Amino acid sequence: MKKETGQKCTPSISTEDDFELFCRECSEKNNFMNQPFNLREWRHSDATSLAENANNINIWNNVRDYFPHPYSEEDGNQFIELCLNKNFNIASQKVLQKAGFEQEAILKQAAIKNGKIIDLHYYSLIKIITT
Repeated sequence: MKKETGQKCTPSISTEDDFELFCRECSEKNNFMNQPFNLREWRHSDATSLAENANNINIWNNVRDYFPHPYSEEDGNQFIELCLNKNFNIASQKVLQKAGFEQEAILKQAAIKNGKIIDLHYYSLIKIITT
């Protein structure tokens, strides 16, 4: 969510040291590192804040071309709708199973993808060598 107080941080980052310095300076200016937060799924009401934060040329310069710029509230609504309605795993799992892979493990709530907490499904393909 966009923080109402504090200053914007505009990075000029060329090395890992620059990045660490930027993170320290930005957290000191905004004091967001010491603030409690809850990680949760997207809500439709997040579209305005998403658009305000994503409509940044520095973000657009560092993501794939299909990320829109300028980023509108409608873009935010479409992204949130996609996240809320799409199951990212089922089609991939079916493809792996048809190719002969076997599921080895499911790690519950082990990752975050597009702002949604998901399970990780591990598959393997074991080649049996006969002599």
